Amino acid sequence: MSGYDPLAVAFYDIAHEGAQLRLIASAIEASVSPEPDAWGVVAKGLADLEGVRPRSLVIVTDGSVAKECAELALSFFQPLACPVVVCEQMPGFVGALDVVVVLSETGHNVLVQKAVSQVASRGIPVVLCAPKESPLQAEAPDDVIVLDALPTHEGSSVMRFVGLVMAVVDLADTPALLVAQKLKDYADAVDEELVQCSPERDEFVNPARELADIPGQIVHVGFVEHGERSAALARLVSRLWSGQGKVCAALNGYELAQARGRNRGAEADIFHDPLLDGPRQLLPLKAIVWCGPNDPECADYSVPLPDPAPVGVVRLAVRAFAATAFFAA
Repeated sequence: MSGYDPLAVAFYDIAHEGAQLRLIASAIEASVSPEPDAWGVVAKGLADLEGVRPRSLVIVTDGSVAKECAELALSFFQPLACPVVVCEQMPGFVGALDVVVVLSETGHNVLVQKAVSQVASRGIPVVLCAPKESPLQAEAPDDVIVLDALPTHEGSSVMRFVGLVMAVVDLADTPALLVAQKLKDYADAVDEELVQCSPERDEFVNPARELADIPGQIVHVGFVEHGERSAALARLVSRLWSGQGKVCAALNGYELAQARGRNRGAEADIFHDPLLDGPRQLLPLKAIVWCGPNDPECADYSVPLPDPAPVGVVRLAVRAFAATAFFAA
């Protein structure tokens, strides 16, 4: 009988991130020429949003990770072609000319469930992404476009949220089949990243393991030259890691400089003896700069883009997600 491998179990759901993108691509392709059901009814699909330029795009989330995933996906399309609102409650201004995307981490938010039913009954296009067999998904009205879940996947997913928002925004100006192919290309890059981050890969050449082993008080910073993309990535990583017990924060460059000034006492006394003087009141800050160059003067640890943006940013998001599998180890 084989032994229980906690690392393999922790990495199992993360290993599906490429498949999550392919699932969205398949949903788009299937809805280009949908087949009617036994009653002759053709269900709505993502391809129905092709060419739809909404008055505004409303993204409703019920968790911080889903919110930051949406913000990361939107950063790839700056400047946006229409107003976009990311919020936790359905706004009162939503009308038939808008498009609503619901990203749920739990699927048990009663207020969101009621809002989805009310909005769909008014003929407003709604796209729903929620855990399978959750009340939010099970009781969604027939007119709601529901993204199915992978049959063997139970945990959270970054690419499920990021990919869906990317698809909805892209469909406004891009043919559906091209959007599906773009998601497949992203999936190939994600799978390449996951191979390098697998627990089966030697720890000395595993970029996810290297991230997980960084000690101290961690601060995530986006490299300024990549603008909102890197800043959104830093915020997403902070939420992902904090949710897995590795307390950290996301700051911009100015905020980091202020934090370092107040934290300088943690590194000033080189003669500090923990046996005689007790533990330090503050641990040294460790700044991780995402999408930045390997320059020790600007960061304690830099994570350069493995590919040009936005593909490289997506790969780094998956790498940071993979690092959470090693926290317990």
